[in-house]
Amino acid sequence: MEMESTPAAFKAQLRVVIEEYLTLKNALIQSNNSEASIAAGSVLEAINTADMSLLEGENHMEWMRLLATLTSETESILNSSGLEEQRTSFMTLSTKLIEVVKHFEVPGVYYQQFCPMSNNGEGAYWLSKKEEIANPYFGEQMHNCGETITKIEF
Repeated sequence: MEMESTPAAFKAQLRVVIEEYLTLKNALIQSNNSEASIAAGSVLEAINTADMSLLEGENHMEWMRLLATLTSETESILNSSGLEEQRTSFMTLSTKLIEVVKHFEVPGVYYQQFCPMSNNGEGAYWLSKKEEIANPYFGEQMHNCGETITKIEF
């Protein structure tokens, strides 16, 4: 089954979402919960700006499927003052944004990274533009804990 391609305009909007997400990730790497809240507000704004009327068929359904979780987890980070709570929501947000990048083929080079220690030893993923590990789940405690799982490039 051939997928209909994602319009360039929508991909450009998703790039903004990812850029704002990377700012959020960096705030969590620095264990700065107030900066993370501010960044989450920008992520939410970018998500809300993405014009789903540009999408058709399967792409529209996929975006609708991901949108609720993207929105709720970002709102949770925005409204939470606790770093641990923010990081827990960031785990789910990251997993969904990795799906977004892969499904909609968001232009750029991204690294899907993984920390086996996070999420009570179950591990968790995140997206980065750098191959070098900087862990958003433990910040300075275990700054370099993790590994690059795959390079995503479109």
